[in-house]
Amino acid sequence: MAEDRRDLPPVTVGIGSGSLEPSRENVHALAALVNSAYGHHRVGVSEMRHRLTTGRNRVLHVASRDGRPVGCCSSTLHVPWCGPGCGHWGLLAVAPEAQGTGVASALVAAAEQRLASHGISTVQIEYSYHRNDAFSERMLAWYEGALGYRGPASRHSGFRMCRKRLPRLDASGGHAGCLQVFFEWFVAILLWVCCGRY
Repeated sequence: MAEDRRDLPPVTVGIGSGSLEPSRENVHALAALVNSAYGHHRVGVSEMRHRLTTGRNRVLHVASRDGRPVGCCSSTLHVPWCGPGCGHWGLLAVAPEAQGTGVASALVAAAEQRLASHGISTVQIEYSYHRNDAFSERMLAWYEGALGYRGPASRHSGFRMCRKRLPRLDASGGHAGCLQVFFEWFVAILLWVCCGRY
C-alpha cells in the first residue's frame, strides 16, 4: 500500500517537454510507467514521444515527485468526438507504487485547469467499466463520485462516457469567446481530418 501522504514530498505537475526532457531514456520510462499502470501494453515509445512533444491542442501533463516522473495525463482542447467547447483528458496513469498518494488528483486538477483557462466549458472522459469488478467500481466511485463527472444512469458493463462542467476562468465570455472556441475546434477537426493529428 502507498505511504502516508504526509511523509511524501509534494507532487509537481508540468506540461510535456517543458517539464521533462524528451530524451530516449525519459520517453522509454514514461511508456513503461503507463503500461505498468494499465497492466498491459497501452502505448508504444513513438506515441509517448509524440504526446510528450506535441503542440498546443493536446499536451501531456507529467507528475513528478523528487524530480522523478510518477504519472501522466493528456488533455486536449478540441477533439472530434466531443463538439465545440468540450475538452477531453485521458491516458491517466500513475506508477503503481505512487497510486493512492494524490498523484492522479493532481494530474486531473492540472488538466481541468488547463482546459478551463482556454475557455473550455465542459470536459469529457471515457473509461471501460465492468460491473462488480473491484477496480471498475473504484474508478466509477472516483470519476463519477469524488470528481463530479456525470455518466449514463445505467450501471451496465461497457464503455462509459462522462462529462463535467468546468468553472469559467477566462474573461472572454459572451459571443466572442464562443466564436473563438468554435473556430479553434473547427481548425482542430480540419487538422485531424487532413493530417490525422489533433
